[in-house]
Amino acid sequence: PSFDAALWRRTGKFAFPAYCGSILSFLNYRVDQIILALLVPPEQLAFYVIAVGLAERLWLPTGAVATALLPHLTTTPERDPALPAIVARHVIIWTGAACVAVFALADFIIRILYSSAYAPAAVALRWLLPGIFMLSIGKVLIAELLAREKINFTFWVGTVVAVTNIAGNFLLIPRMGIVGASMASSISYTLLSIIVCWYYLGQTGVSWTKLVPRWTDVQAYYSLVRRHASSPLAKVTGH
Repeated sequence: PSFDAALWRRTGKFAFPAYCGSILSFLNYRVDQIILALLVPPEQLAFYVIAVGLAERLWLPTGAVATALLPHLTTTPERDPALPAIVARHVIIWTGAACVAVFALADFIIRILYSSAYAPAAVALRWLLPGIFMLSIGKVLIAELLAREKINFTFWVGTVVAVTNIAGNFLLIPRMGIVGASMASSISYTLLSIIVCWYYLGQTGVSWTKLVPRWTDVQAYYSLVRRHASSPLAKVTGH
């Protein structure tokens, strides 16, 4: 074992802003519940917590992709800077389809999982979906910025978005209750994703058109499904 002062300085320079950014990120995700606890009856907070829990499940595929993407980017110096944008295009397709399905079936999902007594959670869930969809893009692109050690960016953008979220909650919750909290979250998530996209495009020089899903992307999934359906294993098992 040896003490490497240069390594400690480099690690601290990256880790401390990253830790502060994580705190701000958590605050952005949960400050609405703290404010709701102060301003609305407990049952309304319960409805909102249920809505948030269901909405954030839509980030599971996004989180899995971002987690796998980051180590690839950090160990591939000669990588294509457009790769995160291409991955984000596919995440847009998945998450967009999931958000549309949840929006249409929100009442049914709440009723099946929790009973009709929790029906007010469905409205809050629907208003969270735009923010969930938008931030799924930023969650993928941030991997490229972390790979470039642009860690201070995560701190200042987290500060801006957290302040926006807090202000939005205090402005909207007294007027609209849990729907206002959902709207404030969607606004802050959308703002965060827009800033991340702007910074990513500026740092990499990638065109914004790389983020737009293409018909060929959809065709690739269609071909994959057809290939699976026609495989001998699928015919034997009936799947």
